[in-house]
Amino acid sequence: MNGQWIGNHNYPNELLNDIREMRRSNRLPKEYSIVRDIDKREIKIYTDGGRVQRAMFVVDNNEIKLRKKHVSKIISKQWDFEQFFRHGLVELLDVEEEESAMIAMFIKDIDNNRVSK
Repeated sequence: MNGQWIGNHNYPNELLNDIREMRRSNRLPKEYSIVRDIDKREIKIYTDGGRVQRAMFVVDNNEIKLRKKHVSKIISKQWDFEQFFRHGLVELLDVEEEESAMIAMFIKDIDNNRVSK
């Protein structure tokens, strides 16, 4: 964490998924950066400030979690943008986390990936 070694874990994929789910469900701050470095066999968690981050829509199992009902709530001012984070629809990624993320530029890219599997 922030360059300090914390410990070992026998199931890194499960640990990584659990930590990301904790961030998406607001049990960890949304600003935390979580990176798996397979070559070094490390999971890096950055909590320090000053990293540039950008908002990304969350996709699970090739399905974008954002729905028209969510967009309607923000248009009608029932929600502010913070609600997208609280409901796990959007997350913040810094440059290092983006390097290991699969990012689709368009919704059709997600749809094309779904068809090809």
